Amino acid sequence: MLIKSANDMAYALGEYAGGSIANFANMMNKKAEELGCENTHFVNPCGLQDADHYTSAWDIYLIIK
Repeated sequence: MLIKSANDMAYALGEYAGGSIANFANMMNKKAEELGCENTHFVNPCGLQDADHYTSAWDIYLIIK
Protein backbone atom coordinates (compact mmCIF):
# COMPACT_ATOMS: atom_id res chain seq x y z
CA MET A 1 0.00 0.00 0.00
CA LEU A 2 3.04 2.26 0.15
CA ILE A 3 3.32 2.71 -3.61
CA LYS A 4 1.69 5.51 -5.59
CA SER A 5 -1.78 4.46 -6.72
CA ALA A 6 -5.36 5.59 -7.01
CA ASN A 7 -6.10 3.52 -3.89
CA ASP A 8 -7.78 0.87 -6.02
CA MET A 9 -5.75 -1.87 -4.34
CA ALA A 10 -6.66 -0.67 -0.85
CA TYR A 11 -10.33 -0.89 -1.73
CA ALA A 12 -9.89 -4.25 -3.50
CA LEU A 13 -8.07 -5.72 -0.48
CA GLY A 14 -10.68 -4.28 1.88
CA GLU A 15 -13.52 -5.82 -0.09
CA TYR A 16 -11.68 -9.14 -0.33
CA ALA A 17 -10.81 -9.32 3.37
CA GLY A 18 -14.04 -7.90 4.76
CA GLY A 19 -16.62 -8.63 2.10
CA SER A 20 -17.38 -4.91 1.87
CA ILE A 21 -15.62 -1.62 2.58
CA ALA A 22 -17.93 -0.92 5.53
CA ASN A 23 -17.29 -4.31 7.10
CA PHE A 24 -13.54 -3.97 6.58
CA ALA A 25 -13.61 -0.58 8.31
CA ASN A 26 -15.49 -2.21 11.20
CA MET A 27 -12.81 -4.91 11.35
CA MET A 28 -10.08 -2.23 11.43
CA ASN A 29 -11.89 -0.35 14.20
CA LYS A 30 -12.25 -3.54 16.25
CA LYS A 31 -8.55 -4.32 15.85
CA ALA A 32 -7.59 -0.76 16.82
CA GLU A 33 -9.69 -1.11 19.96
CA GLU A 34 -8.04 -4.47 20.76
CA LEU A 35 -4.64 -2.75 20.45
CA GLY A 36 -5.67 -0.12 23.00
CA CYS A 37 -6.33 2.74 20.58
CA GLU A 38 -8.65 5.33 22.10
CA ASN A 39 -8.58 8.10 19.48
CA THR A 40 -8.86 6.19 16.21
CA HIS A 41 -11.79 5.58 13.90
CA PHE A 42 -11.55 4.22 10.36
CA VAL A 43 -14.14 4.59 7.58
CA ASN A 44 -12.15 3.29 4.61
CA PRO A 45 -9.07 1.15 3.94
CA CYS A 46 -6.98 3.84 2.23
CA GLY A 47 -7.07 6.70 4.71
CA LEU A 48 -8.45 9.32 2.35
CA GLN A 49 -9.98 12.30 4.10
CA ASP A 50 -13.32 11.82 5.80
CA ALA A 51 -14.60 13.71 8.83
CA ASP A 52 -15.11 10.40 10.68
CA HIS A 53 -11.67 9.00 9.79
CA TYR A 54 -9.13 10.03 12.44
CA THR A 55 -6.31 8.85 14.65
CA SER A 56 -3.64 10.17 17.02
CA ALA A 57 0.13 9.86 17.08
CA TRP A 58 -0.10 7.57 20.11
CA ASP A 59 -2.61 5.30 18.43
CA ILE A 60 -0.42 5.10 15.31
CA TYR A 61 2.40 4.01 17.61
CA LEU A 62 0.18 1.29 19.11
CA ILE A 63 -0.84 0.07 15.65
CA ILE A 64 2.74 -0.02 14.34
CA LYS A 65 4.08 -1.63 17.53
